[in-house]
Amino acid sequence: MSQSLIIALPTHLTLDSIAASLATSGLIFTRGATSIQLLRDATRYVDIGPMKEPAAAIDDYSSNEDLPEKFRAEVRKCSLRIVYFNDFHLAKATLETVLANLGDALARSWIDSDYGWVMAAEQFLARLQAGWDWRVRSPASS
Repeated sequence: MSQSLIIALPTHLTLDSIAASLATSGLIFTRGATSIQLLRDATRYVDIGPMKEPAAAIDDYSSNEDLPEKFRAEVRKCSLRIVYFNDFHLAKATLETVLANLGDALARSWIDSDYGWVMAAEQFLARLQAGWDWRVRSPASS
């Protein structure tokens, strides 16, 4: 069963930027016209692509008072990428690689877990590197 999360990245970071970070990782990927696909085998995958209707999502994010104030202020300066996956370990490795290679942009990047919370990418990366599984442990319980 497919799962997803959303990465909000500064607008200057393109799909090519993401592909460049993966190129040195040892992860095997295919760069399509609008997405990047990583395959572990014939059935396990991660797919990174543009979010449908990003303007509407950005409007929703920026007006949602339950989300971090800093995120609401910065989201209009972000492009949204949706990450579909059905292999947690491949998704974790992919996200760790992409986030670790963002450089200064990491401080202006965010993760929407699709579990009801948004987290700064710096925090998300630190927790991933400590072995955290965002699908089973909320940030509040970590």
